Amino acid sequence: MPRWGYFIALGITLHNLPEGIAIGATSEVSYHMGIMTALTIGLHNIAEGLCVAMPLCLANVRKSRVVLITTMTGMSTLLGTGLGMILGLISPLIIAFFLAFAAGAMIYISSDELIPKSHHSHSEYANVGIMLGFILALILS
Repeated sequence: MPRWGYFIALGITLHNLPEGIAIGATSEVSYHMGIMTALTIGLHNIAEGLCVAMPLCLANVRKSRVVLITTMTGMSTLLGTGLGMILGLISPLIIAFFLAFAAGAMIYISSDELIPKSHHSHSEYANVGIMLGFILALILS
């Protein structure tokens, strides 16, 4: 049933907007910080793209439509980036607010949804994945 795929695409689209705002806001703080934020979020978005595409493919949605929907979900990151850059020019306080908002959204989703569900079925792999993610983030910064 393609409805779930469309629902996931909508959720990822809304999720990508604050990610884009974080990229735009950090690029207003420092070019290097903006590039690192974009790189880490870009790596993270590969898995998100698969999460959007897979249910649609399993529901036998046309491949061209799957590519279009998956691409459009990623485009909300660009929209958020532009918004973050524009609002970041107004005040450093706005940059701090948007970075805190994006971080809070990510922490909430991770701690309330992702980590408990990952430990329910594959606890050891989940722990290794979390640790590798932290190590990769430290290396990139």
